[in-house]
Amino acid sequence: MFMQYYLTSLIFLLFTLPALAQPAVQSINSADQQGINIAEIDAKYKSAIHADPAKAVFAELQPEFIKHYHALILEAGNHLKKEGVQIENGTRMFTRIYFSSEGKIDHFFYSAEQAGFSDVQKQEFNEAMSKFLANYKLPIEAGEPFAQCSPVVYQLH
Repeated sequence: MFMQYYLTSLIFLLFTLPALAQPAVQSINSADQQGINIAEIDAKYKSAIHADPAKAVFAELQPEFIKHYHALILEAGNHLKKEGVQIENGTRMFTRIYFSSEGKIDHFFYSAEQAGFSDVQKQEFNEAMSKFLANYKLPIEAGEPFAQCSPVVYQLH
């Protein structure tokens, strides 16, 4: 009996842990409605770039970080198009992305209302972006977790 319980638990963990490790992709309003305090998350991540270099993780590497960040946004847009996400070309939204010190994405919040997304579009966007970000790693690392916010325009052509 114990062995059966042990094996069942092990199999459950093997299948659920990868899902738990996926980055959280959701609209800012949805996170707020679920009681997720973005300010608390924010407190755990230093700014990737900042006007005050003392507050920036990449103070000396800002041009390199910006190059990699722009590539992330471009690749994400290409993935959304490939996945058939139905949003208008040139859809503008605000994003706040939280990265581990290794460059993996922990959280991705966006302004679905600014983008004018319907509930169906939010679901399509969340699923496609989660799929893309699950294995994405920014090719630059830091000694601590970091975050970057910006307005983003997805060009899906």
